[in-house]
Parts: sequence; C-alpha cells; structure tokens
Amino acid sequence: MIKKNLKEAIEAISKVTNLFYQNKTEEGYKELENTLIVLNNTTSAISDQAQNGDETIVDQVKLNEILMQAMKALEIGDTILFSDIFEYELKELFTEAINADIL
Repeated sequence: MIKKNLKEAIEAISKVTNLFYQNKTEEGYKELENTLIVLNNTTSAISDQAQNGDETIVDQVKLNEILMQAMKALEIGDTILFSDIFEYELKELFTEAINADIL
C-alpha cells in the first residue's frame, strides 16, 4: 500500500515541478493543491506504518526537513527553488524507499 502512495507522490511531484520549471506559475499552484493532497496521504501512510511498529525506510526527520525547506521557498515565492527541493530531494527520498524493497 505504501509503495502505491510513494509512486503517486512521485508522479504528483513531477507534474507540479514541470509546470514551475516551465514558468507556468498559475497552473503550478493549481497542481500544487493536488500534490499536497497526495503528499498528505503519503505522509499519513508513512506515519501509520511507523506507529504500528512496522519497519519503515522513509526517514521521517529527513522528510520533515525537506518539506520545511520547500515551504520556506514557497513563502518567499521562489518556485524554482521549491521545484529543485521537490524534484531532487523529496522525489529521491521516495524513490530510494521504493527501491529498498522493505515496504
């Protein structure tokens, strides 16, 4: 189940970052709403897994740090920095989790 969440999150991240990289800011913010819903579901699944005592390979501290950095980039209106954080840090974290085969 969590692999499905991670794959959906990776797809959502790609959509929103592609829009921001293309300087389609208004469309990017609209897509960000959908991405945040997917990320909320994904982080909830990760948290539930950890609370159930199941082994999780997604480092929740690192995940929170990445999300905080992305939020700060949005606060200053830097959609390219935001996209870089999502594309190269968050997506990588989720991809590593999928490839670990522990989930």
